[in-house]
Amino acid sequence: MAREGKRRLLPLTVVFTVVSLLVLGLGLVMPKKWDATMSIIVDTDDVIKPLMEGRAAISKPSTQMALVMQVVLGHKSLKQLALDSGILPPRTDPADAEKILAAFRNRIKIDNKTDSIVKISYSDDDPRRAARITNLIGKTFIDSSAALKETESREAFNFIDNRVKEYGQKLTDAHKKLLDYYRGEAVTRAPGKPALAAAPRAGTDAE
Repeated sequence: MAREGKRRLLPLTVVFTVVSLLVLGLGLVMPKKWDATMSIIVDTDDVIKPLMEGRAAISKPSTQMALVMQVVLGHKSLKQLALDSGILPPRTDPADAEKILAAFRNRIKIDNKTDSIVKISYSDDDPRRAARITNLIGKTFIDSSAALKETESREAFNFIDNRVKEYGQKLTDAHKKLLDYYRGEAVTRAPGKPALAAAPRAGTDAE
């Protein structure tokens, strides 16, 4: 091979040069593609979870992320993102708008490999637009996740508040009955429950 290379050095050099120029030309002609990526660290700890064990349903982090991704990649959110980023002109025919949104959706990738890290990627032929749209998608994702957390926390705290009020009312009723007993007041018997015996009055001999 070494001998053949020395003998045919000029033809091999010409072939290598032609192939290199062809590859370079294809690279210059073909449209460039830029990928922008954002990683979001999700807080999976829930401060109210220990209080809700066995009492109320708390969504798992994977379930929460699935719901958020459905919101972000839904038609309404995609259309708003496309309008904000300039991908979709304000006045576009509905059929053309659906095609633009479908192509826009195919360029977005949200990967949830773990419960704590979400990777958002977007590809475009303009590097600045790719970075700007990736930031918009990330902001939408964070806002949707925060709204879901806020709703779930509000429901959980309402559940706890109702239980506290319920137990407080029970304690108040029990305390009142106990005071009535010691004061010797008659206690009205509730349906299905035995009446509490009144305490002996002062100066009366108990039998």
